[in-house]
Amino acid sequence: SVRYTIVGVETGAYNHPRTLRHLMIPDSIGDFDEYSFDSFKNLQSIHFGKGWDYMDGWYFINCPKLKTIHISKDNRHLQVHDGMVLSRGGKRVYLGFADRKHITIPEGVEVINQYAFWFHKKLETIQFPNTLRKIGDNSFTNCPTLRSVVLPDGFKECVVQSFMENENLNYIDFPSTFLKLGYETIVRCPNLQTIVLRAPQMVDSTGKWCSPFEGIPIDTCRLYVPADLVEQYQQHPDWGVFRNILPIEEFAKKKNCL
Repeated sequence: SVRYTIVGVETGAYNHPRTLRHLMIPDSIGDFDEYSFDSFKNLQSIHFGKGWDYMDGWYFINCPKLKTIHISKDNRHLQVHDGMVLSRGGKRVYLGFADRKHITIPEGVEVINQYAFWFHKKLETIQFPNTLRKIGDNSFTNCPTLRSVVLPDGFKECVVQSFMENENLNYIDFPSTFLKLGYETIVRCPNLQTIVLRAPQMVDSTGKWCSPFEGIPIDTCRLYVPADLVEQYQQHPDWGVFRNILPIEEFAKKKNCL
């Protein structure tokens, strides 16, 4: 006759259910263990109550049929917008659950959270907002159809492995405000042919256990930098591996833009 209020769910509680299609999380629960939803192969929709306060793409690894996420209107932390879960104030993208060819991150977003769009198999293009400042770990990792990335002026940092293992990524353009290339941000992108660094000072690179450019065709990929920094990049222990380090003015003439 005792009634209990569920406040948490541990890993393995559902034991990879084969028939579960719809799940409702009550207001009393604020978080699950990060593996709690692992391999819900037939999960199609999930409703989060007002107590839920955090989310990222790791929660739904191996949930290929998840198409609908609903969040209580009384939730003070999260909201749903155009196939994405955002913070209630609209400054952070936690998760993109609609795998589509093109996504537009809304203006006002400053941070894209870790794992937000990883393993989005259909994603080809991204429109970033002018307010974006930071991209988290593995945000756009393993997006095999993504071909080009242009980050807005004001953007400062990729953290770790943000665009790793994008096999068809051909072009990436970093703005003048960009400060730091995080660990393994663009490794194992075998078709990357153009990298543009517009910052007026040398961009910091982070290579811990391997080259920050492992799996990039350094013999053919063109690295464009400000003319007065070409020699510094050529002599740098990381950036200097590129065979073609060219002044950005050449790129500007080629593309008719700066």
